[in-house]
Amino acid sequence: MRHLEKQKDDFIGIVSHELKNPLTSIKAFSQLLENYLDQNKDEKGTFYLSKMAVQIERLTELMASFTDVYQIQNGKLALKKKSFKLDELIANTVVDFHYATKSHTIEHSVPNDLIVFADKERISSVLVNLISNAIKYSPMSKKVLVSATVDDDQVTITVQDFGFGISKVERIRIFERFFRVRSKKEKNIPGLGLGLYISHEIITQHKGKIWVDSIEGQGSTFNVQLPRSKKEKVL
Repeated sequence: MRHLEKQKDDFIGIVSHELKNPLTSIKAFSQLLENYLDQNKDEKGTFYLSKMAVQIERLTELMASFTDVYQIQNGKLALKKKSFKLDELIANTVVDFHYATKSHTIEHSVPNDLIVFADKERISSVLVNLISNAIKYSPMSKKVLVSATVDDDQVTITVQDFGFGISKVERIRIFERFFRVRSKKEKNIPGLGLGLYISHEIITQHKGKIWVDSIEGQGSTFNVQLPRSKKEKVL
């Protein structure tokens, strides 16, 4: 089994590497084509290209997930830690979602000047994953709540939805690689079951914790706990 797992991880790594360059080229040429069509006022062409750009972005995110999985499994997921304002990162992430989604309102409540010492890009990807999941798994709700609380040596971020919820049995496995919640209500929701696994590994490498509280039919709250920064300077 270990040998098969190693082969699978190596395959993911090879595929991710080989597809990275052509995907980058496709994205670059699509941007050039978009500029050309815009300059020539080709509205129909621009519309079709915008649809293609969405799929290219989805493929880019998928390849990034595969790369992260390969790095995690091979102990190569390096962290680039620095001091930064977590409250600003959360606020900017929420603003981005306001522009990207019309189905939900994301409300946030975070203390000002909340400094942590962590990998900003990795923490950002965790936030994006948790908020994206909250939106996907609460299609009948219109609200997602993001908050943070602080004590002397740690900060806890919470992302709460009011959607399907997760059964007790599935909560045990929710952070496993390729695991997806299964129910009739959720069968049409896309995903490979990698986002929460990657998020768990990122937070673990920060010597933090991530867990979920949930009630079926009422929603879920994902919690991320990180050590606070001992540094005063924000880089």
